[in-house]
Amino acid sequence: MGGILLVEGVILEGAHIVCPVMEDRQAIISTVEQIPMAYYVVGEYQQEWSNWWIPNVSCLRDWVTSSGFSIKDIKMAEGGTRAYLLAEKNIDLDLAEHIVL
Repeated sequence: MGGILLVEGVILEGAHIVCPVMEDRQAIISTVEQIPMAYYVVGEYQQEWSNWWIPNVSCLRDWVTSSGFSIKDIKMAEGGTRAYLLAEKNIDLDLAEHIVL
């Protein structure tokens, strides 16, 4: 048990600012900001093949906390296009629930 997690990456809330493909989708995305979701964008987001999923902040929080971390700090930067997160491991998860045999 123990450890820290540092996360930095794109978030859905400001995707329309840096990616032309997302401009037309901004109105829809803004209506679901409170719902944890990640948008599947393989190859679309900034025309980069390695961009597969863009989470909104709510989804990022849930990913981190469901992995046994407590969030100490989270900030949005660059007009809401990126998030920076600091978390601390505080829960030992039962690995049996994550292992597929």
